[in-house]
Amino acid sequence: MEEIRMKENTAGGELIDGVRYEAEKPELLHQQLCFGIGRQLVNYAEENKEACFVLPFPVRVKMNGEENTVLQPDLSLVFDPRKLCSSGINGAPDLVVEVIAPETAWRDRFTKLAKYMNGGVREYWIVDGAAGTVIVYEREALVIPMTYTFDDKVPVGVLGRACRIDFQRIYKRILPFEEYSF
Repeated sequence: MEEIRMKENTAGGELIDGVRYEAEKPELLHQQLCFGIGRQLVNYAEENKEACFVLPFPVRVKMNGEENTVLQPDLSLVFDPRKLCSSGINGAPDLVVEVIAPETAWRDRFTKLAKYMNGGVREYWIVDGAAGTVIVYEREALVIPMTYTFDDKVPVGVLGRACRIDFQRIYKRILPFEEYSF
């Protein structure tokens, strides 16, 4: 299988239309949200014998036909093992989750949304920890994106909506980071 290559060493960033973006160091809330979502996806897949792979950041995603673009989503779910190689994912993941930060919000909400939807990603989530919202885009749905709050259990469309991510459960396990100073 063809390895994913970038024109420059971008171990900590992305390449979008030939422009390199450095990866920002994620805050604790960002990491805990990614871990909590990933853990619930893995648990569901194992309990229900779903043949899928849940891949956390940093995994490189080379979308089909995008020679100058290599993305690094916060979390990916892939059903087809033929898309996986030692350096990442060749082709569209089935689900992509981005937990936004102020410095990447515009890119995640617009640029990467277009790349993922045009590239064949079936479902794209934008998780905003500060606002407590999840916007879900489903490629094949002929409706506007759905917006959920962290009070909702968010259904995962690519898993037949039976899997629901419980953000209240995630928040119960998040460290009270405001109480710590370094």
